[in-house]
Amino acid sequence: MESLCCVDLCDLKARFRFLEGGCPVKYKAVEDLERNDGTAERPYLMSENLLSILNKSNEGAKTVA
Repeated sequence: MESLCCVDLCDLKARFRFLEGGCPVKYKAVEDLERNDGTAERPYLMSENLLSILNKSNEGAKTVA
């Protein structure tokens, strides 16, 4: 029974570490969405991958062929 509790506790700690790692990225993305609007004057600063996930784009963005 004790080993089961230890495994559950280790798993829980690993999950919290994973969530903590993602929080700064989420915060920066939200901050970027609040401060910028995707125009040439105020383009989004997040990665192209994150822009596509959020279904956002920068106006007049250069496309890579």
